[in-house]
Amino acid sequence: MGLTSGIFPIAAGRSKLGEVHPAIKVFWLVSFTALPLVSTSLILQLCVLAGVLVTSVLGGVGLTPLRSLKALGIPIGLIFALNLVLTRSVGFAASMGVRLITMASAAYLFFAVTDPMEIADLLTMIKTPPGVALAAMVAFRFIPVMIDDLKGIMAAQRSRGYRSDVGGVLERIRRLSPILIPALVLVVRRSQSVAEAVESRGFGSGKRTLYPDYRMTRSSYLLLLWSILPWAAVLLI
Repeated sequence: MGLTSGIFPIAAGRSKLGEVHPAIKVFWLVSFTALPLVSTSLILQLCVLAGVLVTSVLGGVGLTPLRSLKALGIPIGLIFALNLVLTRSVGFAASMGVRLITMASAAYLFFAVTDPMEIADLLTMIKTPPGVALAAMVAFRFIPVMIDDLKGIMAAQRSRGYRSDVGGVLERIRRLSPILIPALVLVVRRSQSVAEAVESRGFGSGKRTLYPDYRMTRSSYLLLLWSILPWAAVLLI
């Protein structure tokens, strides 16, 4: 499915979580990424990770968040090794590794069920300037596209026998120019196309209204309650 699907695997509208109000999804993300920071207890980290996976399964996404482990294998290993060396505690090192897995899984799930347009609409709801909301939406939409562009350029250069992974550090940096320059050209062309499309639709000419009618559904209330319950449990314990 490409790198784009791997980083932002949009499932919005195809799952129960996709129907949730975007503000509640942001609240859930903040809740489940802040919970691991409350304590270094391995039990707490595992419980929060289980909560993320339960959210994903009951929300109709399955175990999709665990796919983030593919990209975080090396960082997780480094964090575990460094903490093990510095603290001499396997439990603490494991706790830090699980903490990273939990926070990454929560972020992965959020982007899996949230369309970039929802983020822009949410920013508009809180009276953010339209230009800022548009910039945020474009960033979320095109970052994975740019990564796919880089991947395609690198594959094209390799097919021509060009290698950027040979030589010393300075030589490798110099050899990146045949990859970065075409990528920069694509970025400029795409930004011009977006600017022309936005201008042709009269962006900034007057007061804007939201096309989607976001409402608090049953799923939204359930996710809100699920976001609060862990904090209540932590405070009571």
